[in-house]
Amino acid sequence: MSLDQQLAELMRRSQDGDRHAYEAFLVEVMALVKAFARKRLPRADQVEDVAQETLLAIHRDRHSYDPERPILPGCMRSPDIGSATSSRSSNACAAPRSRKTTQW
Repeated sequence: MSLDQQLAELMRRSQDGDRHAYEAFLVEVMALVKAFARKRLPRADQVEDVAQETLLAIHRDRHSYDPERPILPGCMRSPDIGSATSSRSSNACAAPRSRKTTQW
């Protein structure tokens, strides 16, 4: 079974109310997103920002996941690398980042 199929199965089970499957799904996705972000961002705090924003977007939009479609493209489309590079500026009044919607 491919990684995409494993994650899709975990998400399907989580949509059916399996909290353990959802936790396992989030742990797996967090590792993937952090690895993706580490290759593109210079600072650990930026990697954490991207990971947290991605998990929030997935959590917010998980009800829209279609089990007939691959899940990895939606998960990896979520990381907003561009906004992470400017999100932790020295200006405490920096404009808030936009909320992206995960498109499965």
